[in-house]
Amino acid sequence: MIVIIESLDRVLKSQGMIYFDLKEMIITNTNLVIITIISGCDKGKFGRNCNDSCDGCISNSCDVIDGLCVNTTGCEPGYYFEEYCNNICDDYYFGNNCTKQCHCLEKPCNNDDGICSPEGCKEGWHGKSCDQACDDWYFGNNCAWKCYCLTGPCNQLTGKCPPGGCQKGWHGVACEVSTVTAENKPLMSTHLGLFIGGFLLGILMATTACFLARKRRKLTKKQGKETVTENPQSHEQQHYDDVRMENISTYQDLMTRQTTQDYEHINTAFVRQ
Repeated sequence: MIVIIESLDRVLKSQGMIYFDLKEMIITNTNLVIITIISGCDKGKFGRNCNDSCDGCISNSCDVIDGLCVNTTGCEPGYYFEEYCNNICDDYYFGNNCTKQCHCLEKPCNNDDGICSPEGCKEGWHGKSCDQACDDWYFGNNCAWKCYCLTGPCNQLTGKCPPGGCQKGWHGVACEVSTVTAENKPLMSTHLGLFIGGFLLGILMATTACFLARKRRKLTKKQGKETVTENPQSHEQQHYDDVRMENISTYQDLMTRQTTQDYEHINTAFVRQ
């Protein structure tokens, strides 16, 4: 424990980041105090045991006793100034002293930088913080739509055109629908249908051709195997036919000889009688 004897005014001014335990302060008749230094607060902290924060102060610099900002010209982005910079911006407000407003679609923007969630912006606004109004001739969420009014820009929120109608080739409340596109829709649908039908027919024909080719290939292989298997039988049958024809020829020859001999024998006997 370190004991310092010094005037209170001088200590507070020279030790801006030091926490003082007030219970240990003793004021003497000589205007001197005895202070027990417990610890030093981190930057941006103040009060008993450094439990309070002054993050909203510029450069996080504040009085270690009461938390008043050293720089009183304003606060860090995301905070607004009312003696202290510990007031966070309300929803949909951001920036220095919360002076900027965001127009996010679903959730409030970040209090510091104003960045909106990925859902984007409300009608009539665009930008990362949804704080920029749509340019002329644009409207809707994120200013994503363009109008083609005849007499002047459309409403940036609704897209409604002023009296006078639409430019040539456009129609609708916001003059955002092309008449050329509308007329071409049936033709485009027909072309798309023909394309899809032809594509599917081509796939069917290719599949059928592949199937027939495979079937023909299998049939050819099967016939080849049957031909190879039947060849030995054909040779045996041919050999049998040759032998059979030879036997028949021999038999016929024997029959002819025998008949001739019998005939001659009968004829000789008849002559002798």
